[in-house]
Amino acid sequence: MPEPIWYFAVGDEERGPVTEAQIRTLIGTGNLKRDDLVWREGLDDWMPAGEIPGLFGKEPGATKGEPPVVRNSQEPGPKKDSATVPPAVPASPPLRRLHIRLTTPVDVFRHWAFVAQPLVLGGFLVMLLSKGCDALAERDVARTNARPQLAENRFKDEWDREKAPLEKQRQELVEREKNGATAQPALGTVEKQLRELDERKQREREQLLQGPWQTLKAAARDAQARSDAWGFWREGFFWLGTAVFSLGLLPVVFSGTAPERWAGLALLAIVVFRLFFRLGG
Repeated sequence: MPEPIWYFAVGDEERGPVTEAQIRTLIGTGNLKRDDLVWREGLDDWMPAGEIPGLFGKEPGATKGEPPVVRNSQEPGPKKDSATVPPAVPASPPLRRLHIRLTTPVDVFRHWAFVAQPLVLGGFLVMLLSKGCDALAERDVARTNARPQLAENRFKDEWDREKAPLEKQRQELVEREKNGATAQPALGTVEKQLRELDERKQREREQLLQGPWQTLKAAARDAQARSDAWGFWREGFFWLGTAVFSLGLLPVVFSGTAPERWAGLALLAIVVFRLFFRLGG
């Protein structure tokens, strides 16, 4: 009985034909895994190597060393004598990579685990941006509330700097009057300048209250309400990012190695605790 002729797939590329001894050598050297597709005459379609009975059992033909050199079935082989008739090699059916039978939910997560990294990264970035925008919104409210007070403080400081020399001069004239020196005319002039300064200050303050200061106070009044209105969308994006992040962790939890599973479960626990207990507000 002739030895079975096998074909196997590397990614989406078909390789073969090879003998069963060569297939077992590939298995022994780790170059062919249980999830890789194989086919031989008698099979209806390509199948994962791990589902072929006896293929991953006893391997008497496996040898250690370099894997056999297998050429692509579509590549031309070495030239042969036209008089020599090669043995008939069965033609393999078209390679259909998606014909992997998924028998359990774990198989689904294992074969679609390539989407886990983009989901985890994308979800984490959305969560980070939403919480960052939330923090910036709080700082913006505090800044908007502080601007009217800063404007009034700057206004007061400017007038105090202009008033300080007159106040000092008035105090000196009062001291001279107490010592018996005649300073009444000069004192009257200084007091008149102080009154005029106060009047100009009051007029300018009223103008500011009806103009720029009114705008600043209106913005401060509405700052918290505006932040609360946008807070709905920030919270929504945070929940969306959390859902995407958790979805990306599921393949790791169900099909990863033991350390990866524990890490994935720990991250999921942190996410659930953060969402439902609102740790840190």
